[in-house]
Amino acid sequence: MDLSKYPLDKLSSFIAAIIPGSIAILIFALAKPGIFTWFVNLGFLGYNTKLTLILAVAFVIGISMTTCLNALLGGLGGVIVGFTYKHSFQYDVAPWRDPQWRKLVKEQLGTRSPNDSFMISEFMLNLRRNLISSLPEAQRVQAVNNLNAETIASRTDDANWQQWYDHYHFMIINQSGKEDFVWRVHNALRLNLETSGIYTLISAAVVPSVRHWWCMTFACVWVTLFFVEVYTEWRKAANRWLTLNDQIRYLSLTDLKKALSEQAAAAS
Repeated sequence: MDLSKYPLDKLSSFIAAIIPGSIAILIFALAKPGIFTWFVNLGFLGYNTKLTLILAVAFVIGISMTTCLNALLGGLGGVIVGFTYKHSFQYDVAPWRDPQWRKLVKEQLGTRSPNDSFMISEFMLNLRRNLISSLPEAQRVQAVNNLNAETIASRTDDANWQQWYDHYHFMIINQSGKEDFVWRVHNALRLNLETSGIYTLISAAVVPSVRHWWCMTFACVWVTLFFVEVYTEWRKAANRWLTLNDQIRYLSLTDLKKALSEQAAAAS
């Protein structure tokens, strides 16, 4: 297989997986020195073969550890989102009600765009209910039905706009800077070093040989950075206003490219 056709920045996530795998093998050697010594002293395996086997095992262990950590983060993120989720109508002010953003999304979606209706706030809903309560009985039932239908329609439209906003919101967050070579390499090293720190800290509870100050310093630093990063990413995902300007910029450029493409097609 010719590895030269694969960019180094994309291979870095696989190469860096050797780091936590090597840490796991080292801790295992400290915990079970007899087994590791037996393997090293095997006479029918050459030095290169032993080194290749160790690196292969380190890679498999490391990629498994980082995959499990990512899965754990995904599950934890889903639980947090479930507990903190708010329906669109529960927001008094929301970025998906911005007129400029809606205009650009409508140009992008065309007939698929939701109805650009006015969201009925709780204040206006209660005010209209109080006004309806003063109507005669014959008119009150029909007015209540009309208000309920209008409220349901406005909340449905608002929820649809929120879904499209969240679509672009997470798209921008997940793609921001991620095509950059330095970012890919940095992210691969960071994730695997954080995984190594977490594993080292957990192993220290059962392997006394790991409880050296330099091991604990390494583990605590990367575990702290891990939690700081998780908190930062959660704040970015939760703050919907964060990407409003970026979404407007992205949608404007997309509409411009679409218009230029249509003009080029018409000219040809």
